[in-house]
Amino acid sequence: FKPSDDFLIFAKYARGYRGGGVNESNVLAEAWRPERIDDYEIGIKGSFHGAIRGSFSLTGFWNEFKDQQIAANIPQCVAGSRPTCTSPVLTGIRGIQNVGKSRLRGIEADGTVLLGDNFRFEFGYAYLDAVITGTSVLNACDNTRFECDQVTILAVGSTLPLAPKHRITLTGTYTLPLDPGLGKISIAATFTHTASHRFSYDTDVPFAQGAIPYNPAIVPATSLLNLNLNWKDVGGSPVDLAIFATNVTQVKYHVAVTNALSSSGAEFLVLGEPRIFGARIKVRFGK
Repeated sequence: FKPSDDFLIFAKYARGYRGGGVNESNVLAEAWRPERIDDYEIGIKGSFHGAIRGSFSLTGFWNEFKDQQIAANIPQCVAGSRPTCTSPVLTGIRGIQNVGKSRLRGIEADGTVLLGDNFRFEFGYAYLDAVITGTSVLNACDNTRFECDQVTILAVGSTLPLAPKHRITLTGTYTLPLDPGLGKISIAATFTHTASHRFSYDTDVPFAQGAIPYNPAIVPATSLLNLNLNWKDVGGSPVDLAIFATNVTQVKYHVAVTNALSSSGAEFLVLGEPRIFGARIKVRFGK
């Protein structure tokens, strides 16, 4: 609905679907069910003019998952048959399981502000609240004799992995006031802050039974700065040049952790990208 030329109100509903499958192993084959999601959104979009020009949008969303699929460690039973397995083996397989129901809700806001013909400021913010609202028993478990970690840990109210609550992105771009015959040169800086979040519940084990106050399953909050210089139509030619630098302040952080503590006695962190410099050249042919 458009109450004016510069303002729009919208609502949206969508249903998503992901097919099921089978976790293959040398002992038993476990199937996982299809996943479904109902997505509800409502929001506004607008623009403004004058000495300061720009646009903005604000969206609120609510997602309801049913039979949500996650990667999990599935223990195997090698003696007897379910549900009378008497010798579960902890070195099972990595597969897909349905965790029951979950809810994702939040807001997304972004916008652009133009100051004159040379400066452009862009901003974005996202808030996400993602929790388990209902659990289901994993089929590969014998609940009378062996309890899967996922059943205990992914309890109602648990936060979903890889779901930071906050993310902020700010970008400023300045276009140099040069003769158009030289091309268009712009300099940009992008700052991104991501809140701390959980990578996995599989690795949620304090070191030395809690004697060392460090949990590698928690990915720390990060604040990263990237720089870009773009030169379009270099000297009036059909050549574009871009020079970039990422993680300029050399922030050291990890983005993931392995689940090797029980087998090797150590955890292995997957580090985020270091500071990187680079350049790109693009040549256009024809009209």
